[in-house]
Amino acid sequence: MGCANIVRPLEKKHSVEIARRIIPKIVRSETLGSNHTNNGSYSRLNSGQNQTCLNIKILPQSHKIISNNLNLSGTQLYMASFEYVPDFNYIRETYANFSAALSYFRNLVHETCFKNFIITDGIFIMLVSLKANPSCNIIYLSKPPYIEIEGTLHEESMNIFSSWKNLMQAVETILRNNEAKLSKCAKRLEIFSSLLKDNSEFSLRPGRIEKAIHLCNLAIEVSQSLVVQAYDIKQINHDFFASIKRKKKDIEKQANKAIEQGIFSGERIVHSIFAN
Repeated sequence: MGCANIVRPLEKKHSVEIARRIIPKIVRSETLGSNHTNNGSYSRLNSGQNQTCLNIKILPQSHKIISNNLNLSGTQLYMASFEYVPDFNYIRETYANFSAALSYFRNLVHETCFKNFIITDGIFIMLVSLKANPSCNIIYLSKPPYIEIEGTLHEESMNIFSSWKNLMQAVETILRNNEAKLSKCAKRLEIFSSLLKDNSEFSLRPGRIEKAIHLCNLAIEVSQSLVVQAYDIKQINHDFFASIKRKKKDIEKQANKAIEQGIFSGERIVHSIFAN
């Protein structure tokens, strides 16, 4: 019997996957044209014009631990809380820093126009923007931030790249420096939560005690979620850059389009390249 040839299935181009996940765009014209009025009419996207995207991403409200303090003033546990408030604040600050870094990167690669945005979409768009700077050389690394730039980038490309490095730093900070401390803080808050429960029925301000218990439990959940998210992002990024050679042609093809149009921002790249 003859041996059948084993054919490796073709990997779908990431640019195609991105295009499929982009939602219909409504834009406000900033230039005049035959199908536009001079009062800023609403129109479907036309990549030949400089337009402002009007898609709005309804983001979840900031986590309650960001906007609330662990305040037990007026309760019998007020003095005891001083020992545990730093643990709560540490988790809150770590979460705030990580969330800000992730949100800023997603914003700069124009997440708002995606149905189901995944971080590799943002990486691909960033690489297209970086490659749209032909005078710069991109060096791929085996560890975060996975990219090194030789040369001076366009300001919009530099903004995306800087936000990426900040995100990678936030991830590495959690995994290298903060994971053990986050776990320690969570365990201490578990102890404090139990102490609060034991004293809640004797408190003259039970509502404040109940709120503190709720915030402690939220902080414990957040500390665990932060580590999981950081590990997930690091693994996804590692896998993406481990197969970067297979993606280079696709990236360069889209970057050439960006060069032809003189575009660098995530919004313009999404609109002018992937939405058409």
